[in-house]
Amino acid sequence: MSKVVERKRIVILLSSHFGGGAETAMQQLHESLKNQFHNLEIWGINSEKLNDSDERFTFGRDKAGGLLHNIKILLAFKRKCKKENVGIIILNCDLPELFGVFTQRSTKVIVVEQSTHPWMGRRLFGRLVRILLVLRKTTWVKIFKEQKIWSVFGRNIFLGPNLIGSSITGTISSGPSEGLQRIVFLGRFHVQKRPEWIVQLGADSGIPVLMIGDGELKEELHHLAEELQANVEFTGFLPNPWEMFQKGDVLVLTSRFEGKPLVIEEALLRGIPVLAMNLYGLTDEYKDCPVYFADSYSVLLDLVTNFSSQVSEVQFRSDFPTLIKDNNELKIEQWAEIINHVIAK
Repeated sequence: MSKVVERKRIVILLSSHFGGGAETAMQQLHESLKNQFHNLEIWGINSEKLNDSDERFTFGRDKAGGLLHNIKILLAFKRKCKKENVGIIILNCDLPELFGVFTQRSTKVIVVEQSTHPWMGRRLFGRLVRILLVLRKTTWVKIFKEQKIWSVFGRNIFLGPNLIGSSITGTISSGPSEGLQRIVFLGRFHVQKRPEWIVQLGADSGIPVLMIGDGELKEELHHLAEELQANVEFTGFLPNPWEMFQKGDVLVLTSRFEGKPLVIEEALLRGIPVLAMNLYGLTDEYKDCPVYFADSYSVLLDLVTNFSSQVSEVQFRSDFPTLIKDNNELKIEQWAEIINHVIAK
């Protein structure tokens, strides 16, 4: 990869350092490019507990804070951008976009569209923010080829796929010979993710369920599991959820909408098969992989119930980890080209 000499700082701005797939992807972007772009940093907006030795920074925004508190955080952000001489800022969706509007005019802005439904519940405000960002001559990045950037038309849009961790060692390599021993959900307990479908799958199929995560639907899911007499284990949030996986596990994704789920490739890298709703336009991309798509709950239940008979041993190839890591290197090259292009603008 070509190296560039950056005179100004490059910053990735997140709502939170500890979030879902979008935040994980941006963290990995920082990790993968920090040796090439030596002035690359990662900042968070919301209040979080970070280690003293952590390279990350947070502005300490209280999610329940009022207008004056949010203005204070925004002013602190503006001051730090000026003090740190930020030349390029890379924004995740929604809140970071709003902060990006208030950067200095000389700061070049990159927005990464991680969601297919950004600014949910605040579409009018989100449209206004994006109009202001367009006026800033923002560079827009989509994470998969078929994705559309909401409310942005006639602009030059780059493809910057999400990156995965390249230091993963050891695979589970669970194939159809083991059968489906356990259904696993990994993510937020949020209406967007439809975690209630996972509990229902466990009840309808009689297969044990492992729910890894936390969120606003936690109590409802516990009550539903009791009501359906489903065999469900709740772990809560785990720093390294992959340690919980074992042979015979299948990761099931039931989201109503999503960007390109990073978790699919993270699972494949570990030899874990995936069942997912057909929302992503990724059927062809994963046609030779142990990833199976469903258009409805009934099809998903059929896949779960008849997993062993519908899955081919050929799809559980031993070279998947190498192929995915090689593909990850190509993605790093793509991202380096995007940043170098913005530097040269």
